[in-house]
Amino acid sequence: MRKLNSVAAIAAAMGIALLAAGSSAHAASNATSGSITQLSYQLIDLDLNDGITPSLTFTSTVNSQVASIGYDQRETLQSEAFGELTIANAYGNVRSGVTSTSASASGALAPSVASGTGLYVTAHRLQRFTLSANTGVTWSALGSLSADHTASGGGSASVYFGGGLDDAVDDVSEHGSFGDSASTTLGSGVYQLGGYLASRVAATGYVSAYVEISNHAFVEIPPVPEPESYAMLAAGLLVVGAARRRKSARP
Repeated sequence: MRKLNSVAAIAAAMGIALLAAGSSAHAASNATSGSITQLSYQLIDLDLNDGITPSLTFTSTVNSQVASIGYDQRETLQSEAFGELTIANAYGNVRSGVTSTSASASGALAPSVASGTGLYVTAHRLQRFTLSANTGVTWSALGSLSADHTASGGGSASVYFGGGLDDAVDDVSEHGSFGDSASTTLGSGVYQLGGYLASRVAATGYVSAYVEISNHAFVEIPPVPEPESYAMLAAGLLVVGAARRRKSARP
């Protein structure tokens, strides 16, 4: 009888374990980052005989950042100061930063966050400038992206680098704006970003670097238990019941 009871217990335990494994759900963590670095420009003299020395002068800078994870959010808008935002809590950590030559954002969710938990981070640097007449400007920057979603979850990382002139006159309309971008939802990469602006007359304009990341955890859909799992559980319970009846029937 001891042997019978042992077999019954093992059978029941295996059935329960299989059902539990089939019904369990796991939230996952994700890490995402993006940055624009090495912002630079090169001036081109469009008329070597006009006596004008090509020049570009930055006149103002506007930075904006948003860092959010779980229920905690912080932001700086329309700020001229460079700096960073950071948040670290039970849901994970995020960071947003802007310097004179870069904009970056990164974040990672904790391994055991609940389904639906997410993060969102942006970093934006916008600079206005004045440009001399008969001058072209070649802009360049390096974009880097990384999104690790090997576990359950989803998200994206993107970078944008662009600019424009305020007044499109003469042939400015041909080179009055540019925009270059890259994005990813899985994996990593490095991207050369850039563009060209030109003006035949003195002009004003802007150049913008923007980084955005987001991700979230979600619960895996549990598989439907196999019929064998139910059969094993039922068999174990029947054996246990029969053993108890035999024991109670003894004088």
